[in-house]
Amino acid sequence: KSKAAIWCLRISVLAIPYLILAVFLHRTGSIDSEQVFWLFAFGISMLITSILFGLWAAVELWEKGSKGGRITVNGILLATILLTPFAYQLVLALNNPTLNDLATDVLNPPQYLNTMTSGSKIVDYNKYQARLIVASYPDVVNRDYLLPTSRVSREVEKVLKNLGWSVIASENIPPKNAPEELELEGDKKATKKLAKKQKPKKKKKSKKAKKVAEVEEVIEEKEIIFQAKIKSALIKLESDVVIRLSPDGNDTQVDMRASSQWGPHDFGNNAKYISEFFTRLDKALVGASVEN
Repeated sequence: KSKAAIWCLRISVLAIPYLILAVFLHRTGSIDSEQVFWLFAFGISMLITSILFGLWAAVELWEKGSKGGRITVNGILLATILLTPFAYQLVLALNNPTLNDLATDVLNPPQYLNTMTSGSKIVDYNKYQARLIVASYPDVVNRDYLLPTSRVSREVEKVLKNLGWSVIASENIPPKNAPEELELEGDKKATKKLAKKQKPKKKKKSKKAKKVAEVEEVIEEKEIIFQAKIKSALIKLESDVVIRLSPDGNDTQVDMRASSQWGPHDFGNNAKYISEFFTRLDKALVGASVEN
């Protein structure tokens, strides 16, 4: 049998437990993102070497009539399958700009509350970065919701929870124990109905309701900030997002920023995170959003 054919299949098979171990070590936190990328680089070199051995074996089979055609095909096929995810990431890298930090407001991007856990080292974008973001992702824009900030913030919390993004820091969050009549703030029709129901009864608001209303009134004048952490499904690569809710009269402007904690390239993931978040928030607040 051709020795090249034997090594072609052998290296491909060895690459399977090697790559599984690399993913497992990163998922458990035993190694960081930079280390797992180096392990992946070595794994890719193994697979390329396997394919080269396969090509060498194919030449021997053609010229010398050596045995091992089946194991050569199996080795090349296995190596190609294992290389497919890495090839896909290469395509994403070529089709997306070299960015690892993306925001809907490039002139005044939302700032992270907890910079110790954030992978972003950028405070503000320079002119090149700002132009690159706008040119590359024209659809990544903020939202202006025709609702008060306290109402929008409650939906933001629900969306973050449904997405499975862990909130690690926040600022000026409205109280969660607001009574039903305060939940209807900003909805004119619902407020009128509520007023008609309460008018004949002439009930006074409880001290608790008054206190919550006073707190929300103060909060409505301040920006609400959410900072969350995202982990990718398989490898558990970490990214950070910060969401800023800015009051604008009776409306609320929502901006978002996403930053990767590995390397100079996000492979388009940050744009995907922002789009996914706003898609869900738009559905939750249907009819109340305007793209800026």
